[in-house]
Amino acid sequence: MIEAGVDLDFPATLRDLGPVDAMVQVAGRCNREGRCPEARAYVVPLEGGGAAHVYGAVHLHVARRLLEGVTELPEARYPEWVERYFREAHRRLSQERSEALWKAYTRLAYDRLESEDPALSEFHLIESPEQIPIFVALTPKRERWLLTSFKPEVLDEGDPQRRQAGYLRYRRALHDFTIRPLLRRARQNLPPAVGEAGGLRWIPHGQLERFYDMETGFRWTPEELAGAWIE
Repeated sequence: MIEAGVDLDFPATLRDLGPVDAMVQVAGRCNREGRCPEARAYVVPLEGGGAAHVYGAVHLHVARRLLEGVTELPEARYPEWVERYFREAHRRLSQERSEALWKAYTRLAYDRLESEDPALSEFHLIESPEQIPIFVALTPKRERWLLTSFKPEVLDEGDPQRRQAGYLRYRRALHDFTIRPLLRRARQNLPPAVGEAGGLRWIPHGQLERFYDMETGFRWTPEELAGAWIE
């Protein structure tokens, strides 16, 4: 397993069949720095791999159908491919649950700390301690990118298709500067939301000392920091 924020680059990748967005994420590790004129990301369904138990039968069925007859897919078609996947999965999942998930996805609503609307953190493929994504503006340049590029083209974009395309375009840059502390601790010292309440959180460059330590990472409250070392 590779943490999203770790800068690793591979000349080729190999992955079991899974949700389309997860397969695209692995492909993002292939020739990440553009050192090769061409690189390939292979998808090989493993017999008895147990992917259906991890992701659910619906996600695997939709991904398998989208790959039928496909031997090669250029990177330029990834946004279209991901969109088709979400639309088909949306149709097949229970209407109420899928509508809630789609709404949370288009809003990039990760938590519901300040909103009663459903959030992405409530939909789990694998049970694990709940985390919250927080963008860290380590430099003024990163802060300008978040506020002048990512926010208007993704968070504030009203058209779902353009919003999704923008997110896929900027996802790598977003993940490179995003940390994911445990929500139960982070809620004691939560940084502000970028846009609407319940959306993506961020640490402004001018508030780094309050929320982030360059050596230890996210700053807990003094009480939480003391507890973190004895659990």
